[in-house]
Amino acid sequence: MRTLDELSFHNLLSFIALTIFLYVVFVLQLLILLKSMDIGLSTSILMAGISGVFLRKTVIPAFNFLSDLGVREFSAVFFFSLYGISAPAVILPTLILWLINIFLPSLFGMYFIARLRLSKLRAQPI
Repeated sequence: MRTLDELSFHNLLSFIALTIFLYVVFVLQLLILLKSMDIGLSTSILMAGISGVFLRKTVIPAFNFLSDLGVREFSAVFFFSLYGISAPAVILPTLILWLINIFLPSLFGMYFIARLRLSKLRAQPI
């Protein structure tokens, strides 16, 4: 495994570009979900709130994918309650975001890991 100092400038730039792309995708997903709830805030305020939610989610440690769930929802309720938005109107979009980006890919991956383990068990001689 290589460390960051061993990576070329091009690789580091690619890594940063992919990271920014991923952040933009997550922000747009949550923005679309919040807009679908007809919250009534301007896009700039929603973007500021979403950035705050992701910042807080990054700063507060989460030890597994389930505790990550609570941090995101608490952060969203905290930021958007400052604008008088009810908790259910904010929790539902963040739960959907968690389902799309964390839970469903985890289930999908577990299926393939289980298949891989079963195939290795079948291949072993008795």
